[in-house]
Amino acid sequence: MNEAKLVERQEKQRFWGGHLSQWKESGLSQSAYCREHQLKLHRFVYWKKRLAPQKPSVSLVEVPVSRQKTACLFPPAPPISIVFSGHCRIEVRSGFDPASLEVVLRVLSRL
Repeated sequence: MNEAKLVERQEKQRFWGGHLSQWKESGLSQSAYCREHQLKLHRFVYWKKRLAPQKPSVSLVEVPVSRQKTACLFPPAPPISIVFSGHCRIEVRSGFDPASLEVVLRVLSRL
């Protein structure tokens, strides 16, 4: 950006920044202030948004984690019963290890 445009931009920022400060102190509505100072309302609103401090778009909130076990809101699922070859019964409860079950079934299939 060339020097002249930079200076022009800084002057506009000072001009509108001054008006925004005066408006806040005046107690007038935006439209009343603009009428009184012969300013275009849409330009006033544009510069108000442009010169407003930037708010962070994301904020993090720390959530404490309890190490205590809590009661389950839902009753545990009933176990699954697998009857193998009519004489062997396997009961699978929630939280089982699938790899262990696979090994057990392979061993039983050889019997």
